[in-house]
Amino acid sequence: MNAQVNHLETLKNEYWSKPWEPRPTAHFSNFYFFEDGTFAHEFGYSGGVYRVSHVFGKYKYSSEEKKIMLEIEGSHLAKFENFDNTPSTIKIIEITDNSITFTEDNNTDKITMSRRIGITSESYWFEGETSSHNKFSFQRNGYCQIRQNEINYTCVYWLVGGILYLEVITSRPNEE
Repeated sequence: MNAQVNHLETLKNEYWSKPWEPRPTAHFSNFYFFEDGTFAHEFGYSGGVYRVSHVFGKYKYSSEEKKIMLEIEGSHLAKFENFDNTPSTIKIIEITDNSITFTEDNNTDKITMSRRIGITSESYWFEGETSSHNKFSFQRNGYCQIRQNEINYTCVYWLVGGILYLEVITSRPNEE
């Protein structure tokens, strides 16, 4: 579905991800765009050793130009050979409900990443005197772990208009 391709007014609470081949070793890249105008870009390598670089800062989105301007404020970098850094400009070519295609800086190579909207920063909620029962653990990539009544649930979530939507993927009894 391309309903939002020409009508994306704001860019907030989104998670974009792309694993890069070849397998079993893979480079990956993840962008997080938060409601407060900040972003995080994590990229790294997984295969025998897991290394990740984390770049963060502020972003501005121009809906007229379909451009995201990134201002880097800091980083925690791992060393990589032949690995691209965080771009300063992202030019959006196409947006669907589940993917985004764009170019970076002045490069003409198109990049397509999976897209999730309605994410939140990592957070943890629990009820009662102990944090091991009746708990919700939200991850920035749109997943949530829930433990309730001795059952563990794995879910995906969307935060839309202040309403939290959960879709249960798996459930199993607690093994502790």
